[in-house]
Amino acid sequence: MTSSFGRLPSLKPPDQYDRNDSLNDIEEDRLFISGVENAKTGRKNYINNAKRRKALIIVGSVLGGLGILALIIGLAYGLRKRPIDYACPAEAASSTFTFFIIGDWGRQGAYTQETTAKMMSQTGGCWKPKFVISTGDNFYPSGLSSAMDSQWYLSFINMYKDDSLQVPWYSVLGNHDYGDTLSSVTLSSCPRPSDNSLQGCQGSCCHSPLWQSNLNNSAIPDKRWQLQQGTWKQSFLNGTLDIIFVDTSPFIIKYQSTPMSNLIGGVSSVDTAGQTTLIEALLKSSGAKYRVVVGHHPIRSYGHHCQDPNQSDCADMSWLRLLLTKYKVPLYLCGHDHDLQFIKLADDPIYYVISGAGSDVRANEFDDVNTPEGSMNFHADDQGFVVGSLNPDGIKLYYYTSHSSLPTYSVTVPPLQ
Repeated sequence: MTSSFGRLPSLKPPDQYDRNDSLNDIEEDRLFISGVENAKTGRKNYINNAKRRKALIIVGSVLGGLGILALIIGLAYGLRKRPIDYACPAEAASSTFTFFIIGDWGRQGAYTQETTAKMMSQTGGCWKPKFVISTGDNFYPSGLSSAMDSQWYLSFINMYKDDSLQVPWYSVLGNHDYGDTLSSVTLSSCPRPSDNSLQGCQGSCCHSPLWQSNLNNSAIPDKRWQLQQGTWKQSFLNGTLDIIFVDTSPFIIKYQSTPMSNLIGGVSSVDTAGQTTLIEALLKSSGAKYRVVVGHHPIRSYGHHCQDPNQSDCADMSWLRLLLTKYKVPLYLCGHDHDLQFIKLADDPIYYVISGAGSDVRANEFDDVNTPEGSMNFHADDQGFVVGSLNPDGIKLYYYTSHSSLPTYSVTVPPLQ
């Protein structure tokens, strides 16, 4: 019999429906769980990838920063190490009478002696110095020990061989030229020559400042060298410029008790009273418009030898300041402190130049320096030298330092009336 509603669907047993539903539920659960796990895995991968990207960004930033820093350091180092060509300012072309001032230099080319020698050689052609002034400590560590000591060549002749430097070198003795650093042990076995002469000494006993003196050593192998022990004078330009050279080491009290004091020609043999009398006589008789005094030890200094409480060099040299003031000497040149300085105090008419940077310098020497108010000062713990140029207004000084191709500082010292 056929229903008017059409054919009825066949019915399944109830237990078959339950089994199918369970399978569907299990499949749906499996798919759900799988989806959740996939989501978790994807999330985890996303987080890990994000961390990796962040780490890579950080590492890249750090490496990039380090690269930039390395580039900056490299450029700075390269610029610092790049050879500097030293030159003259424009006014050098019109300068007709110039001279160089250098001190504390003789180290056989070591301790950057070559740097200052190069500076002098490269600027000598345009400055055309008439002579060089050496402010002492010409041969380290203990002066010369024979007439033809190898240091003549290693520290002087072979170092300053440019044509422009083949001019007279007017020099004074420094404490190292007198034999400073020689020990009593070194000298204890030295027999004293009966006639106290250089010719009678032997071996290490022959250290003496007299080997540098033209009056005592006729075998000096370079005619440029001009030095006398004691006090002496050179005049230039028909008496317009007088330069008086003073042997200052015998006036430093502490040297009298050192082993070097009893060397042949040592500090204990120098007549300081007679030298003082001669200095005053030369100053009194000088009618030069420009007067300059040269010594090794400073009268004023912001350096080690006058600022260290254990040093008394400036105090021992105070007697000379009185003479310079009395006879209206405007300019005192010296070395001893291993640096470059210019000092002019408001209550002192004298201008002080320290040129002791011919080789080794004392780094950071001026870190704690306090200069008096109203004073004119320049100081540099750098290799270098000073140029003096005579002009109608006075003596103009140009300070060369190793890190600048042109003079770092210049100042004019007028004549005192």
